[in-house]
Amino acid sequence: MKDWIRVSTGDISTVYEKLMLHHTQQRAQISRDTAYQKARVLLKLQPKFWSDVAKKVPHPALKEASRQYQLAQALPADAPPCTGTFTKVMGIPCAHAIKQKLASKEQVRVYDFRSHWCFNKHPSK
Repeated sequence: MKDWIRVSTGDISTVYEKLMLHHTQQRAQISRDTAYQKARVLLKLQPKFWSDVAKKVPHPALKEASRQYQLAQALPADAPPCTGTFTKVMGIPCAHAIKQKLASKEQVRVYDFRSHWCFNKHPSK
């Protein structure tokens, strides 16, 4: 913000105008980033398993879910039971949940992510 305002001696009108310009440019950048992420599918995702969420969930959440997918594949059968903490804190399916989906041949769904991760907010379950 200080870079946008530049000087500390400007009047309130100048500060307001600079803040509005900063806000406008930030919103434009967020819109561009969102459009890009909706249009692009991360290549490392397994197409069938992630098809429901590939263009509906932002890349940072998909990357973390992909890490959980890798953990799920390495999760031994005698692994400790799921505490639910990861999913509660992050709002992203944990390795245990993904392992269950893989075992039952289900896909990851938008509803497996907390709504704040979704481009189009889904209603609560």
